[in-house]
Parts: sequence; C-alpha cells; structure tokens
Amino acid sequence: MDAEQGVLVQVLRDLAAHEARWYSEADLDPDLRSIYSYLETRFRRYDESEIQAFVRAHPETGTLHEWGGYIFLKACRTGEWAVPVLNVEYNFASGKLGLRIGLFLNAADEPERIGSIGYRFETPDIGGENPFFHLQHIIELGNGSGELPTPSWMPQSKVAVPLDVKTNLGLMLCLLASLYGWGSDVVGHVMNAQYQQLLTTHVQSLAWTGADTG
Repeated sequence: MDAEQGVLVQVLRDLAAHEARWYSEADLDPDLRSIYSYLETRFRRYDESEIQAFVRAHPETGTLHEWGGYIFLKACRTGEWAVPVLNVEYNFASGKLGLRIGLFLNAADEPERIGSIGYRFETPDIGGENPFFHLQHIIELGNGSGELPTPSWMPQSKVAVPLDVKTNLGLMLCLLASLYGWGSDVVGHVMNAQYQQLLTTHVQSLAWTGADTG
C-alpha cells in the first residue's frame, strides 16, 4: 500500500468517525429519523476500526460490503434530508479504485416512504467505453447485497459523466464536494486532518476547487 492509498483508507475511517460523532449528538427531526430507521434495518454501519481491520485482511483488493457493512456519511440537505451510504471497491495492486455511493431520500409528499437514487464514482475503465474518471447511476451497492429502492428501469451504463479528476484521492474529494459543497464542514474536516499536506497536492490538480495550481 503506497502513501496515497494509506491516506485514502484514513480518509474513509475519518468520515465514518465524523458521521458517528454527528449522529450521536444530532437532534434528528422526524423526517431524518425515519430515514435512519429505514436504513438501520437494512445496512450495517461500519465504524472506523472495522474499516481498518477490513483493509488489513484484504491489503490488495476488496469490497467493503463483503463483511456486511457500509460507510454512513453525515446527512445532507437536498431540499429534503438525504443520508449517503458508501460502499468502496478497491484494487490497490493495480492502482484502481471504485467508489459507489447510495443516496437515500425521504419523499416530500409521503414522509413514511423512502426513495433512493444511487451513483458510482469510478476510475478509468482502461480499454473500455469509459477510459476516464466518471459518474454513473447504480441500482444496488454491490452484488445484490445492498439493494436500493430505486426504479428498476434506471440505466447503469448510460450516461457516464466525465469528471475533472486525476487521482484516486481526487475522486474521493470530488464525491464529498458533490454532496456537501467544497466549503463544507465535512470537506474541511478531511482537509484539516493530519494528512493535509498530501491531500493539498491532490487538491491542486482539481481546477474546480479554485486552488492555486502554481
């Protein structure tokens, strides 16, 4: 595992810990509580120690949901509350990394009904149709074990939206910025961690952050 891969694992651990602290302290309104009640009967939340243990047991390739867990991220507002749930597939041996995120939304007109939409943020498919960092829809979080209540007709290969990203860590930052905004507390939490210097190098490759690329 190289330095970038090690930082990526630490970012995932920090995000899980950040959500856990927020969740334990938050005064959840009824809509948000109903989303969590739905999710917690279907998805087991990884804590940061489990993420580290999984990567130690699978140092080169792995899919987090193989141990039956997912990473919950801090709830965000999309007009209505949404709770992002993350499954990560990685291949450190080849330098590839796949990220998949399920975004669960509370239907505005039916407070007790949970609707979902899913995306995957993905590295280039070398030799395939999408030889670039890209975003696509998904209807499950992986191998049928993390189904989302999304429309069955949702296409999963079209469209593939190109992302202005050059590195695996940049892809993770792109995902966070798309959920919370670049100036958010979640992005700030990650950027102010002990690995800030390495992350700054990756930020400078992201033109959309406004960082000085010197």
